[in-house]
Amino acid sequence: MRRVSRQMLGALLALASLAAVGEEKIVDFAADIAISGDGALTVTETIVVQAEGANIKRGILRDFPTAYTDRAGNAVRVPFEVIAVRRDGAAEPYALEALANGVRIRIGRADLLLDRGEHRYEIEYRTARQLGFFAAHDELYWNVTGNGWTFAIDRASARVRLPQPVPAARLSAEAYTGPSGARGADYTARVVDGGAEYETTRRLPPHHGLTVVLAFPKGVVAAPSTLERAGWFVRDNVGAGVALAGVLAVWAFLYWRWDRIGRDPKPGPRFPRYDPPSSMSAAAVRFVDKMSFDSRCFAAALLGLGARGYLKIHQNGDGFTLERTGRDVAFGTGEKAMADKLFGGGDVATLQKQYDPSVAAAQKELSDALEHHYADVLFKRNRTPLVLAGFGAMATVAGAIGNHDEGDGDPVSVPGAALIIADKCDVIRTRVRNRNMIHFDIHDRVNYAVENSRVVVDREGRQITLELAIDTSISTVMEYFEIFLDRMKISRRAAQYLNCDFKLLMNGTVLS
Repeated sequence: MRRVSRQMLGALLALASLAAVGEEKIVDFAADIAISGDGALTVTETIVVQAEGANIKRGILRDFPTAYTDRAGNAVRVPFEVIAVRRDGAAEPYALEALANGVRIRIGRADLLLDRGEHRYEIEYRTARQLGFFAAHDELYWNVTGNGWTFAIDRASARVRLPQPVPAARLSAEAYTGPSGARGADYTARVVDGGAEYETTRRLPPHHGLTVVLAFPKGVVAAPSTLERAGWFVRDNVGAGVALAGVLAVWAFLYWRWDRIGRDPKPGPRFPRYDPPSSMSAAAVRFVDKMSFDSRCFAAALLGLGARGYLKIHQNGDGFTLERTGRDVAFGTGEKAMADKLFGGGDVATLQKQYDPSVAAAQKELSDALEHHYADVLFKRNRTPLVLAGFGAMATVAGAIGNHDEGDGDPVSVPGAALIIADKCDVIRTRVRNRNMIHFDIHDRVNYAVENSRVVVDREGRQITLELAIDTSISTVMEYFEIFLDRMKISRRAAQYLNCDFKLLMNGTVLS
């Protein structure tokens, strides 16, 4: 009996110690949102937390999304500036950390543990480009609390203030509660002159939040101009901006070249010509018309010489026999050199379907002469400008794909995001050329340890998974992350740009 009592006493003491540790939670989350006339938002968040030393030890984290894609798939990056952070009325240290889609404020001191109990945090910040401008009205759509909290929120509220005292009758307010994308109705909302007030009616579980919507008449806030929107688009979508600038530059260069040397002369009176120009042979007319040499130029030259009596042409089966007559004629450009090569000092030559060096040499003599006499004189091919334009187009494409440097690179287009994932997930044994493990460095060792690697895309589930089979006797998992952690981070950012999650599956275990 005494032994049982001791066991019960121990259990009661354990339960008492658990009860002594209260629940960590957000007791109250209140946001004051002031909209200025230029559309900027100044927000003050007052967050009262209950700290018990479990997860809230030195402070709290507050995440703000600043990067997303709009309905057209274009990147949008909104400005964000912290004005002040306070705890219990006094300034509190904080640090900003870059996230894949925004900014994290890490509040607190590493060398100071919080006392248990309630602490009141105030975060004041400024942002912009958060308003929607529509045909009949303008609107603020604002996620007050965010959905990343791992604590429950007992109460959440928000007050939105417009830059003008707009009558409440001209305003419309609604809100949503629940996890991301949900349209829960656990709230009250009321419009007042110059704004609106919102409050939750029940506790929000972890990862649930409050989103408010306020519609107001046009003209209360100045809408951004077309030029401002264009500037934002170019800054947010570097690849698209590079592509646009490259296309305009290539077009301007080609237009300049065409305007300088490519304009056709003004046409004079039109009348039919029954004979070629007196200074041009039939081969020359063909060459100038096509701006290049072909077999028909050669045929035209032979027929022209035949018409002038210099040679006779006899059909011989599938080929032809050419015979010089000895008659003196006026040669067109390149025709004498062509004939000398073709006949080779004799008076008879044959043309067959098979390759004949003398025929090829004759064609080259005629082609070179026509090229020298007429090219860049009666026409221009603009090859150099076209080559330069081609290089400009390739540079444009390369710039549009985007920077995929692991340290600070970000995807700027869909092709760029795909390129990043393909490049940064490329780890496999076959990449190692030197198979002598004695001379392996860490890169060789990690790549050689990966026996199988593949990227799996789940289109319906919007998930991209890098699956690896790694021989940990060759390289440890820690070594893998030592050289590939930054690559996995930028791959995750690229996947998020494509509205997908990125997962790493190593030896059957999900590591991200």
